[in-house]
Amino acid sequence: MVSLKEEIGIKVPFERLLDWVNGFEEKFVKWSPYHIECQLKDKSIAKGSRVRFYEIVMGLDYDVSGTIAESKMDKDGFRFVFLSD
Repeated sequence: MVSLKEEIGIKVPFERLLDWVNGFEEKFVKWSPYHIECQLKDKSIAKGSRVRFYEIVMGLDYDVSGTIAESKMDKDGFRFVFLSD
Protein backbone atom coordinates (compact mmCIF):
# COMPACT_ATOMS: atom_id res chain seq x y z
CA MET A 1 0.00 0.00 0.00
CA VAL A 2 1.20 3.51 -0.81
CA SER A 3 0.27 6.44 1.42
CA LEU A 4 0.40 10.02 0.27
CA LYS A 5 0.12 12.77 2.82
CA GLU A 6 -0.40 16.24 1.46
CA GLU A 7 -0.50 19.40 3.51
CA ILE A 8 -0.71 22.99 2.40
CA GLY A 9 -0.48 26.29 4.21
CA ILE A 10 -2.98 28.97 3.23
CA LYS A 11 -2.84 32.43 4.76
CA VAL A 12 -6.55 33.26 4.93
CA PRO A 13 -9.07 33.60 7.73
CA PHE A 14 -10.45 30.28 8.95
CA GLU A 15 -13.95 31.29 7.83
CA ARG A 16 -12.77 31.37 4.19
CA LEU A 17 -11.45 27.82 4.52
CA LEU A 18 -14.79 26.69 5.91
CA ASP A 19 -16.52 28.32 2.93
CA TRP A 20 -14.22 26.31 0.64
CA VAL A 21 -15.02 23.07 2.45
CA ASN A 22 -18.76 23.75 2.36
CA GLY A 23 -18.63 24.27 -1.43
CA PHE A 24 -16.18 21.41 -2.03
CA GLU A 25 -17.39 20.12 -5.42
CA GLU A 26 -17.28 23.54 -7.03
CA LYS A 27 -14.25 24.92 -5.18
CA PHE A 28 -12.09 21.82 -5.80
CA VAL A 29 -12.42 22.24 -9.56
CA LYS A 30 -11.62 25.97 -9.36
CA TRP A 31 -8.63 25.34 -7.06
CA SER A 32 -6.33 24.16 -9.85
CA PRO A 33 -6.40 24.20 -13.65
CA TYR A 34 -5.53 20.49 -13.46
CA HIS A 35 -8.76 19.65 -11.60
CA ILE A 36 -11.41 18.77 -14.18
CA GLU A 37 -14.27 17.25 -12.19
CA CYS A 38 -15.30 16.48 -8.61
CA GLN A 39 -18.35 14.57 -7.43
CA LEU A 40 -19.58 13.99 -3.91
CA LYS A 41 -21.57 10.86 -4.70
CA ASP A 42 -23.56 11.13 -1.45
CA LYS A 43 -23.66 14.96 -1.58
CA SER A 44 -21.77 14.94 1.72
CA ILE A 45 -18.25 15.15 3.14
CA ALA A 46 -19.22 12.99 6.13
CA LYS A 47 -17.30 9.86 7.08
CA GLY A 48 -18.29 7.01 4.77
CA SER A 49 -19.28 9.28 1.88
CA ARG A 50 -18.14 8.41 -1.62
CA VAL A 51 -16.03 10.85 -3.65
CA ARG A 52 -14.81 10.86 -7.25
CA PHE A 53 -12.43 13.35 -8.81
CA TYR A 54 -10.80 13.66 -12.19
CA GLU A 55 -7.60 15.59 -12.81
CA ILE A 56 -4.69 15.72 -15.19
CA VAL A 57 -1.24 15.77 -13.58
CA MET A 58 1.91 16.03 -15.69
CA GLY A 59 -0.10 14.95 -18.74
CA LEU A 60 -1.55 11.85 -17.05
CA ASP A 61 -5.28 11.40 -16.45
CA TYR A 62 -6.32 10.45 -12.92
CA ASP A 63 -9.91 9.34 -12.39
CA VAL A 64 -9.98 8.52 -8.68
CA SER A 65 -12.82 7.23 -6.53
CA GLY A 66 -12.81 6.50 -2.85
CA THR A 67 -14.36 6.97 0.56
CA ILE A 68 -13.98 9.63 3.21
CA ALA A 69 -12.49 7.64 6.10
CA GLU A 70 -12.40 10.52 8.58
CA SER A 71 -14.33 13.78 8.66
CA LYS A 72 -13.96 16.17 11.56
CA MET A 73 -14.87 19.84 11.55
CA ASP A 74 -15.45 22.29 14.38
CA LYS A 75 -14.83 25.95 15.17
CA ASP A 76 -11.09 25.35 15.61
CA GLY A 77 -10.27 23.32 12.51
CA PHE A 78 -11.05 20.43 10.25
CA ARG A 79 -9.52 17.18 9.08
CA PHE A 80 -10.55 14.94 6.20
CA VAL A 81 -8.97 11.61 5.31
CA PHE A 82 -9.70 10.16 1.87
CA LEU A 83 -8.96 6.55 0.93
CA SER A 84 -8.96 5.69 -2.76
CA ASP A 85 -10.32 2.38 -4.06
